[in-house]
Amino acid sequence: MSEENAISADVIPAIPAVETQTAITELAINLNKHFLHDGEKWNVDMSNPPSLDSAYQITEVILDFKRKSAVINDQSNWLIGNIVMTCRDYFLDDFDIMQVGDITGTSYNTLITSESVYVFFGDRRVKGMSFSHHKEVHYTKGITDAQKFLSLELAHKCDLNTKETRKLCSYVRDENPDILVDPYTPLEVINILDEYKKEAEAQYICITYDGVIKKVKQSDLDDDMVSRFGTIIQSSPELKLLKQE
Repeated sequence: MSEENAISADVIPAIPAVETQTAITELAINLNKHFLHDGEKWNVDMSNPPSLDSAYQITEVILDFKRKSAVINDQSNWLIGNIVMTCRDYFLDDFDIMQVGDITGTSYNTLITSESVYVFFGDRRVKGMSFSHHKEVHYTKGITDAQKFLSLELAHKCDLNTKETRKLCSYVRDENPDILVDPYTPLEVINILDEYKKEAEAQYICITYDGVIKKVKQSDLDDDMVSRFGTIIQSSPELKLLKQE
């Protein structure tokens, strides 16, 4: 492996000593066969691009690397998102993420989540915040992109865990986005979140015109969805009929 293509400690963090040498060596060899790191992300080495089979094999090696230790889980989520995105860009429609799932036994949801969070944040991620923090913010509906970055920065300032970060995003959406720009101390932010009690989201049982039954949350039930159901029954927090045709 050449020095310029070697994986640095900033790209792949340390893992338990018993597994470190084997895991990093295997990953480094496979990545450096067909990818180059530009200081921010891995890209296809156009002088020696991978075959489709090689791309699937490399994703399998990364996922195996991820499974070896919880310590490397966070970085490997970013890495699998990076590689899946890069392979999809290079192979276009020929790269089938479902095939990766079949080969590795990894759920589609895990793969698409890693890719989606990486695509959104990429090299704009907030230093010191985990992949899970970024994921919680990314999938919060009803807040702007700018608010997502401000939420991560405030969560970092206040040392919030992932659950508290999710609660912060809900507070921004439902109560007062000014918490992101007002000069609150970390203790004040935590106290605000402790006092914030999110009402239970309404749940619905929806039946299509051809008899298919679906469970839908209030936040997902938009006007377009309402038009597709003949019957809508609110199941919680109270039982009531909202639509019947």
